[in-house]
Amino acid sequence: ESWTFEYTVTQVLDQTGEAETIDINGLQALSLLENDVFLMDSVGNSAQVQIGPVNGLVTAVIVDTENPLITGFSATEGPSYAIGDTLWIRASLSETVYLEANSEIPSLLLSNGGVGEYVYGSGSAELIFKYVVDANDDDASPLAVTALLIDGIQLGDAAGNALIGAIEAGVNDLAATHRIVVDASAPVVETVRVTETQDPLTQTVNDVDVDGYYKAGTTIAFEVTFDEVVTVSLGDAAPVLNLSNGETAVYVSGSDTQILRFEYTVAENHANTGLLEVIGIAERSSSISDLAGNDVTGDIDLNQLDYSLLVVDTRAPRGELSESFEGVVTRLDDVITVTL
Repeated sequence: ESWTFEYTVTQVLDQTGEAETIDINGLQALSLLENDVFLMDSVGNSAQVQIGPVNGLVTAVIVDTENPLITGFSATEGPSYAIGDTLWIRASLSETVYLEANSEIPSLLLSNGGVGEYVYGSGSAELIFKYVVDANDDDASPLAVTALLIDGIQLGDAAGNALIGAIEAGVNDLAATHRIVVDASAPVVETVRVTETQDPLTQTVNDVDVDGYYKAGTTIAFEVTFDEVVTVSLGDAAPVLNLSNGETAVYVSGSDTQILRFEYTVAENHANTGLLEVIGIAERSSSISDLAGNDVTGDIDLNQLDYSLLVVDTRAPRGELSESFEGVVTRLDDVITVTL
């Protein structure tokens, strides 16, 4: 009362010999071909070979020989992504794909050396990847996807056609449609110099002679130059420069520029030093960062100090007065030697 027929999906070539894709959603059986044989029942009634909606296939059959493709990528644009920031990248596909259970997960290779890890999307036409900006990644403007790493991964459509991960620069590589900026470089101190100019905000009276010697009560002003514009966000305690005599120079101005000014007023109880060095930056409860939000690198070494003479001397000279002549001076040409 029932017969079983088998249909094998084979490759179809066009007139030029190129393979054609077959993508039929709802394969239908149209008729039963007798092929020189007459099909009859036991009493000689001819079989009805026409197939229609009533006696057609009960379960829909889909024939699909077309591989899924990447149609593009998208991500949220905005300010630069800094170290530690998370970027969610969405891969749009030409059809629904499935990631086989227990399979390795795919990943994205990015133009700045970063890697986006697969998070979810199996059973849909979109795959979601998570990229966390690392300090070892390069800057990028704009960021692009250079490769989808799927070798050995079971990822394909319902028919078993594997996803083709081809990505073409300027076409479907994220940068073609979105400008994503990654700033993975922390601000770096280029130079530290001593200045005698008066700060317009604090109106601090500095030692006007650029001679490199500072006594108690005088103020030393440092200008710290960074390799990019930095922003100072003040908290309860302003940033400071740590000095080699155990004291600190306090931030006073320069936010949203490349040069920050710090000032240190010498007190009588401060340690004397033959060469006062700036040894580092402490942000304390404040922050110093670039426009993307990367915090400044706090170390400062001798190569960054743009001065060679900076002496702190808080000791006044002391001595005893003695004279070499005893008695009363009676002549104008008598010599008296005074020793201090």
